[in-house]
Amino acid sequence: MEIQEKMYWMALQAGINEHVFHIAKQIVAQYGSVASFWRARDSARLSGVSDTVREKLILARKRIYPEKLWDMCRQKKIEAVCCIEEGYPKELLHFPDCPVILYYYGRVSLMNRPSAAIVGSRRSTAYGRKIAADFAKAFAEAGLCVVSGMAKGIDAAAHEGALSVHGDTVAVLGSGVDVPYPPENRRLYQQIKDEGLVVSEFIPGDKPAEWHFPLRNRIISGLSRFVLLAEGEARSGALITCGWAAEQGKDVWAAPGPVTNPFSIGPLLLIRDGAMMAITPADILTAYGWGTGDPTAEDLHKYSNGQRRREAAAPPGNVRLRDISKQGRREQQALFQAENKTGAALSPGEKKLLASISYYPVHIDGLIALHNEARREKAEGSLYMDLTKLLSLRLIEKLAGDYYQRI
Repeated sequence: MEIQEKMYWMALQAGINEHVFHIAKQIVAQYGSVASFWRARDSARLSGVSDTVREKLILARKRIYPEKLWDMCRQKKIEAVCCIEEGYPKELLHFPDCPVILYYYGRVSLMNRPSAAIVGSRRSTAYGRKIAADFAKAFAEAGLCVVSGMAKGIDAAAHEGALSVHGDTVAVLGSGVDVPYPPENRRLYQQIKDEGLVVSEFIPGDKPAEWHFPLRNRIISGLSRFVLLAEGEARSGALITCGWAAEQGKDVWAAPGPVTNPFSIGPLLLIRDGAMMAITPADILTAYGWGTGDPTAEDLHKYSNGQRRREAAAPPGNVRLRDISKQGRREQQALFQAENKTGAALSPGEKKLLASISYYPVHIDGLIALHNEARREKAEGSLYMDLTKLLSLRLIEKLAGDYYQRI
């Protein structure tokens, strides 16, 4: 694809943030190329395009300069692939609302590799992060590329798990590809940029915005042959990724956890509504006939998009993954209202300590190390005062051998 034409496709996506693929097809059919349309400066009359979108197109042609956008990418050494180019991920082309341009750093070929998405909550437990890391390691060792969103918690653990065994990983950002988010993951961002692939549909320099992340999630699921929810609350944004996966015809898996843990409710809701349960990575790998070597294209085609052997794994009844019941979410949230009200009475230090105690036993030595690192200005004894407060409120319990866990 010629650079002159590509920069106009980039400008089109920067000016219109939805249904760009459909609009681009209309433009090419009527004008011959996006460049010709952009230079026309006419009334932008297109068949099948609303007046609202037409007005946006006219405004975009006035305020967006394709040459400046291209120069910015060149200065920052950012690459871009268009949906009509060879390197564009073939999986995304199956979906009508795919981005027409993807900006990236790293190995663009990873977007056409057999991939598995691992997602979950930013607010996670040690259990959830271990699930994400262990499954990512196993997937990477089986030859799969691990895809996630580089958020705190589960996403970061998934990327780190794949990288720890020198596996491949793709981070899909909800900001410009040159804007590491969250800032705490800057070192992870650099490692993925160097060893894997960082990708985004948003123009370079774009800051993260709330509406970016649901769009980002459709790319995470779209690049992958299946999605695993490692951990997440009833309102976790990771459920959006699972909803996209179901809409795209991808398999959805979930790792179960205790029903008393609010971070397990997301996976449990999915399992209740028809997702497949994964207790170990082998549950997933063997279901697709993988594990004896890198999966081939034929393997993935045979077992993707619902053609896999579901009889033993999928529960009977209706599969309602596309729309997790709002009523179900309200019910699960109600279970934890009492705990949330109690938590509002805690001091910042007590809240930090509670967050560091999992629903699985944690030894006092680990709590001391974490507590001292976070609160160096206070004496170590304050840890025991905070523990006493949490015990009195019955938010945690003490087990034999100086172990503690959430209730």
